[in-house]
Amino acid sequence: MSSDIRNFFKAAAPKKKREREEEGDDPKPKPKPKPNPSSPVKTTTTTTTTTRTPTPPVSPPSKKKKPLGIDIGASSPSCPPPPPRAAAAAAAASPKKKKKASATPKPPTPKELRQKALKSLKKAIDALPLLDESKAEESGFSLREKTADLNPYNQQGGAEVEPRNRATKGKPPRGEADMFHGLGFVITGALDSLHRNECEDLIKRHGGRVTASVSGKTDFLIVGLDSGSSKVKAAREKKETCRIINEDGLFALIASKEKKSSQDGTTGALPKQQEAEEASGSKPAPMAVDLSPEAGLLWVTKHKPKHLGEVVGNQSQRGLMQSWLRNFKDIHVLKKDVVVRGDPRHVKKQEELREKKAVLVSGPPGLGKTTCAALLAKAQGYFPIIEVNASDTRGKSDGDAKKGLNGKTSNQIRELISNSALPSAAAGSSSKESRGPIVIMDECDGMSGSDRGGIGEVVDCIKNTKIPIICICNDKYLPKMKPLRNVCVELDFRKPDKRMIARRMQQVCEKEGLQAAPVALETLAERSNGDLRILLGYLQQWKLTRDTLTYDDVRGSSIDKDSDISPFKVCDVLLGFEGKNYSISDQLNMVFQDMDLIPLLVQENYVNHRPQVAGNDKQRMKILAKAADGMSYGDWASQVVRGQGEWGIMPYQGVMGAVYPATYVRGQREVMNLYPNEPNMTRFSAWLGKNSSQSKVQRELREVGLPSDYLPLVQRRLSQPLLDKGKEGIDEVVDFMKTYGLVKEDKDA
Repeated sequence: MSSDIRNFFKAAAPKKKREREEEGDDPKPKPKPKPNPSSPVKTTTTTTTTTRTPTPPVSPPSKKKKPLGIDIGASSPSCPPPPPRAAAAAAAASPKKKKKASATPKPPTPKELRQKALKSLKKAIDALPLLDESKAEESGFSLREKTADLNPYNQQGGAEVEPRNRATKGKPPRGEADMFHGLGFVITGALDSLHRNECEDLIKRHGGRVTASVSGKTDFLIVGLDSGSSKVKAAREKKETCRIINEDGLFALIASKEKKSSQDGTTGALPKQQEAEEASGSKPAPMAVDLSPEAGLLWVTKHKPKHLGEVVGNQSQRGLMQSWLRNFKDIHVLKKDVVVRGDPRHVKKQEELREKKAVLVSGPPGLGKTTCAALLAKAQGYFPIIEVNASDTRGKSDGDAKKGLNGKTSNQIRELISNSALPSAAAGSSSKESRGPIVIMDECDGMSGSDRGGIGEVVDCIKNTKIPIICICNDKYLPKMKPLRNVCVELDFRKPDKRMIARRMQQVCEKEGLQAAPVALETLAERSNGDLRILLGYLQQWKLTRDTLTYDDVRGSSIDKDSDISPFKVCDVLLGFEGKNYSISDQLNMVFQDMDLIPLLVQENYVNHRPQVAGNDKQRMKILAKAADGMSYGDWASQVVRGQGEWGIMPYQGVMGAVYPATYVRGQREVMNLYPNEPNMTRFSAWLGKNSSQSKVQRELREVGLPSDYLPLVQRRLSQPLLDKGKEGIDEVVDFMKTYGLVKEDKDA
């Protein structure tokens, strides 16, 4: 038994000590243990040498190789050996190594990306020639003539001219995909062979960013014939950071990083995966199946924000809601005089937050309103979070107290906000740390006919509540939302900037192993109308077959979201230069956004646009007459549709009432100088205001007893003498009123 114990501790001894024992250097050598008779017969021979040989790294003992030829498990089955100290130390040190190896490098800043791109293009930039606008034929660069700006019908600055060498010049080169990553470009004038949208696609294909005006972040101004003087002047003021180049200069920059395809020797920097697919002539094979627990989840659920740092945009609105949740109990329950501090720009909103017990969060779908509300409530210590959405019955609560918490959802909420004992009981064991429950009413504007009295019930609950209530909707301007807006603090969530969305999507793509170009993600963010859920679904669908995402991949994709465009925006598009880029079908779809209001806005504003096809005032009057004829046909079609129910001719009404006149008068908008400081903006339809007072005017005319045809003459006979003669014309006006039996009230009418 003593030999077994000795063998056990010898096996568990440190590595160096065992080596000394094996080599005979131990100051106290121990006798060689005898083999256990109960174990199988094993003959082992050990030799002692004076020379030291390097020993291999310590590895966990296995069944094949036992220390000193003794089977510890057989001799002492009830006493398993502890791990060696060296192995324990290695096991303790291994997590630190893994943690250090798994640390991801910090992504480069936009300034670093810009400097890196400029450094790689330095030789090509230094080789570019200086442009001389006096030699327009050679350089393809000229400034817009000052006399052209004086001619009101010369609109070459707003309309694009056909490139002069489009048919003779070759295709643009193809360079590295991210060679312009971090650089900003501005385009002005008519280029040599490319349209403006084609030049934008060429820049974005190589990772660049295109803006409308020159700023401190602009690196290149691409000029052409009739370039804008203001943009060229701004670029020359920033000559140390902004370079003025033409189309040939852009091609030279791309050609400096040009690659040749392996197929036919033509230039082009195609992705490696795309080159392999084209060479083999086969479609991309599906990716390997991921068997992890999160593999089957949608990316919308998998990458849902877990904390406030992952929420995109609306920082100021989140800060106001956080301040309201933090001080709710002190202000509305304990009645303390709390000084709410915040941004001085939101002083009025802060005062409103002190007075009201609920907030109304509104904004387009897909912005994360519900997720943000839940995360803010969790961060401020509210538990449980009671969420009620459109799938629940949210009608008026029953007056029967017997139903109570066993009744429908509105009864439960009513009991929760009115009973002072329930909030602390709902928090459970964590009531010491929890601030109490919170109610999130989602999709308030979606209350259907089954939710009878739902809005009124919510308003009544808000007035008597002792817990915070967050209401969420998409459109707060619906008539049924008016009672709710009166008792809530309105917080408007807006669409985040496309760059902010692209940064968040870049993080998701890195986690999922999808190599996506930043310009491609910005384009997707713009085309998805800021809806992050649609964007995540598209990226997940793309990852099923590809590992890379470029700008060319998303340029022709069908991710466009059917969004509600403002009627004023539609009117600006139809009457402006942008409208020519849309087909008649697309323009008609925009008109159908608001079939009643958009034709009226076109009718109100079409005279404020200088037609691009008009060369003088006479031609302009003819074009306005053509547009007025089209609107007359549109009014006739509107009467037939609404009077006789002929809904099949609504497309004809939309085309003749809005698309047809807008096509004629499309051009620059100008003011009519009707009054000082007249704003150059789309005016609201005056017909609606006049039509709303029509019934009142007709009633007053019936009381006067005069036909409506007499009204202009009567008005002139009552006012003209006073304007011409002053006080001496009073007698003439009084005599006229006596003749027709009119009194002062009739004069006002």
